[in-house]
Amino acid sequence: MQLFYISMPAGPGRKILLLLFTLLISCTVRGAYREEFGARDRFWKHQVQAKTLVFEGVDHYQNIDRCLLENKQEKTENEEKEYAQRKIVNRIVDSLTGGVLLVEIENAIRPEHAESVKTLAFCIRKYIPSLTTSRSLFTEFSLEEDQSDDFTGEETLGGNVPTFMAPVISIFLPEVVQEMQEILEMAYVAAGWVANTIKDDILNTIPSEAIPAPKDVGIRTSEHLTYKNFPSLGSHDDGATSFTVNFALAGPEEYKGGEFFIIDEESNKYHMKPNKYSCLVFLGGKYFHGVTTNSGNREMFSTEYWAYPDTPFGITLNNAEPRFMEDYIKACNDSGEIPCKAKFLPEIEEDSEDSEYDYDDYNYDDDGDFDNEDEDEDSEDADEYHNDDDGEDDYYKGGAERFRLTPLKQGQMHPIRWGSDRKMVSDHALRIGLPAELRKELRKFMEDYGIVDAARHHLFSESLEAHSVTFRELKHKKKMQSNLFQIHRPGMYDMSDNIWFDPGNEVTHEEELAALGRGNFDLVLDAIGNYFGFKNLTVYGMGIFALSQCNVGAPLHTDGEGTGLINVLVAIELVDGADPEFVISDENGRFGEFKYEHDVGLVIGGDVLHGTIAHDYRESQSMRLVASIYIADVTDRNVEAIMDENSSMFPLEGDIRWMNAQRGRHWGSGNTLVNDKGRDSFEYDDSDNDYCQQKARNGWCTNSKYAREMFWKCPKSCNVYDPKFNLSGKNPDIASVL
Repeated sequence: MQLFYISMPAGPGRKILLLLFTLLISCTVRGAYREEFGARDRFWKHQVQAKTLVFEGVDHYQNIDRCLLENKQEKTENEEKEYAQRKIVNRIVDSLTGGVLLVEIENAIRPEHAESVKTLAFCIRKYIPSLTTSRSLFTEFSLEEDQSDDFTGEETLGGNVPTFMAPVISIFLPEVVQEMQEILEMAYVAAGWVANTIKDDILNTIPSEAIPAPKDVGIRTSEHLTYKNFPSLGSHDDGATSFTVNFALAGPEEYKGGEFFIIDEESNKYHMKPNKYSCLVFLGGKYFHGVTTNSGNREMFSTEYWAYPDTPFGITLNNAEPRFMEDYIKACNDSGEIPCKAKFLPEIEEDSEDSEYDYDDYNYDDDGDFDNEDEDEDSEDADEYHNDDDGEDDYYKGGAERFRLTPLKQGQMHPIRWGSDRKMVSDHALRIGLPAELRKELRKFMEDYGIVDAARHHLFSESLEAHSVTFRELKHKKKMQSNLFQIHRPGMYDMSDNIWFDPGNEVTHEEELAALGRGNFDLVLDAIGNYFGFKNLTVYGMGIFALSQCNVGAPLHTDGEGTGLINVLVAIELVDGADPEFVISDENGRFGEFKYEHDVGLVIGGDVLHGTIAHDYRESQSMRLVASIYIADVTDRNVEAIMDENSSMFPLEGDIRWMNAQRGRHWGSGNTLVNDKGRDSFEYDDSDNDYCQQKARNGWCTNSKYAREMFWKCPKSCNVYDPKFNLSGKNPDIASVL
């Protein structure tokens, strides 16, 4: 979205004006939530004043202070780099969005500050060893065992060994924190991230997804990192983090391999190996990144900034989640106590004596360095979310988690995982990269038949009543033909203005299949078929729905438990800046909010509970337009169940004969949509020719009161089936297919 355009002179003056403009905007733009959050140091400032640092009943302030003095490194003139020597040496641009995703700055941290960071990490390991852990990525993702990395092809997800330093580093090394802030501001200006800040401010983006100005961020975590015990660090993003700032404490000559990589929205991967004292500043919460296989002494200092204040002492990245921080801020604001005495993790402290990691499994040598032991074992998730005690709900009440989204190539499928712990929602809830031409062709199909205009008409001019059904012949804008559509508002959507456009007969269904073929939906079928190990696939329906408003209390539902069907949702038109629109639940009633994406489809199995989140676009007359495509591997076991779940007029509910004629039509055994040979033919005719022809002339085929009965009794007069698939005009035994 282009927010503004400013004409600036070329040459050195342009850079100066751009710098001044960015600084001006970053000083004036301020999210509405900042006053509520308070100062970034509000949860640890008292510890500086009182000179206390109590952890697990022991005050470590004097120990850390003395340790820093005893191990202080003297400044050397030949190593010290002056501020003027800092320079930007690299910018990585997202090939899809055109925005800068990473800035590399050389000579970013003074050598004496780098040594201070390493000394502080040593002191923390010595006196508070439980703030260091061996962090394997597969346990972070809540996987049962290690596995290969989808993006890198590495055989392991790897990990690292962090020493958690926030807010200890702010208490004891404020000069280093100030330098970190200067580096962040330098990168922010160089990358032009002020545009992200302005956009988020205009759209009132929630804090956990916002890109604030540097003055409005706090430290989510600050970690001294080594990679002992791990050959690599798999691809991951940093969740609710706005900016990640990585300082290299070791030079590239000190280790082999160990290249940092970052992946843009087009799944292009960029590698770099920063020099000692250089820094990488990137949008860690939005882009996947990691470290390739390495050996030697790879040592980094990594800080993640977010749109909240600094985390209080004792809270590590394991629990630094937005929902916990927001609850903590509210509790502190409500109490008015300074310092705040509220608990950051009340449910964990009260309900479980076990932390996420068992730190007793780790040993440290006499120097306070981490000693290689067995990797940490899986532990009970201390914060599994349940909307109700029994894990069941008939509608969504709000306040759910967000899912972790990954960049996808066309045809690539990834399970949907929770943002906080990486657990899969369901084996049958996935995202898939769509071919670019699919949305284009489906949009064209909808515009050619006037579906887009009809949707706007019913949403904003002449609304349909809940449970209402109507049929309309929609004329093609360019061809001399029209097709029958069932336009209806199902009863389950009486909490919203959701309008559905389903095919009114098989001829319209065949037109939809042709549009899917032109849009390369074969790529989607191939990905789904191979992922689930299906033998054959059939596209047996495509509905189109549009909505602009939904109230709280809209029911959740599944599309057909036990049917084996797959629903692929393809966003055709979305509302810019809208909040997540879709909610999904796992089998335990843990809810997550999902935001539709252009050119990324949502794959939902028949057993996945889902629904629509409350929203209202009516003031701007905006709407969400989505194609809902139903596919299945039709077998003797599921054919009856699939047809019993069908809610549209076509295909007919219970029409097993028609579904059996579709088996394996579109994928498997060399079949495709592009080279579709059609379904198997069968005989059909009216049960009573005179009766059917008379009632058809009277409009009963498209009268919602009589249509379903007419479709069964009078398929020929009502043009239910495509005549090209009729074997003969013989009169079938209608009762045999009911």
